[in-house]
Amino acid sequence: LVYRTEANRLGRRELQWMNDFDASVVCAERETLLLGPDAPRDRVHVIETGAVADADTPLSGKEPVALPDEPVVGFLGAMDYEPNVEAVCWFSRSIWPRVRRVRQDAEFLIVGRSPGIAVKRLTADPSIHVTGTVPAVDPYLEQMRVMVAPLRLARGLQTKVLTAMAAGLPCVVTSCVAEGIGAEAGSEILVANSEQGIADLVLSLVEDKAGGIAIGTAARDFVARKYQAAARLERLESRLQGGVGTPACAEMEGALS
Repeated sequence: LVYRTEANRLGRRELQWMNDFDASVVCAERETLLLGPDAPRDRVHVIETGAVADADTPLSGKEPVALPDEPVVGFLGAMDYEPNVEAVCWFSRSIWPRVRRVRQDAEFLIVGRSPGIAVKRLTADPSIHVTGTVPAVDPYLEQMRVMVAPLRLARGLQTKVLTAMAAGLPCVVTSCVAEGIGAEAGSEILVANSEQGIADLVLSLVEDKAGGIAIGTAARDFVARKYQAAARLERLESRLQGGVGTPACAEMEGALS
């Protein structure tokens, strides 16, 4: 009852905000599907998040990525965000034991700020490590053989996955995460929803380093093609300079092209 009441109130306020402002920006086309019939769609623009900052040094075309020999599986994300907490707890309790039965040397690395009690308790398993806040994520990404994002509640674009893909890490994600990214399942990203399905994909990447390198390289090239930050910033700058009258459908076509 509390959540339903809050959702109704927030929905009315969001509609008011969209009508009050000259433009509203969402980061994925599928978010526009959540808008009600009264939303001012001519003021809503899709501008995806950019993951590659420097367009002058694209990632694509480089040599294949390098992955470590150690079977380290990683998760990256703010650990005070409930969907992330639920994801790592589910993975640690229901999926990770399936991985460890096959690879007893595997380690699970949870990287992200503000881990609460539920996440810290996971370290009762000596193969699970929780970092808390780190000054930079790159050194931790370099330790990972595979990145997982087993979220069961996800909307918009999961930038943590784009960050890992841009670093050349093969990623195993749930379908609700994959939908927001748009990479090709099986070649640029691996997708599963069941506990055994996720465990099998993680093990396949741990066991087959060459296969992981191929998927990681394809993932890196996909992000370089589709998520250059400069193009997104140019589109946002256009909106800020007054080009806010473009119909939402036309903007979506431009964002998805």
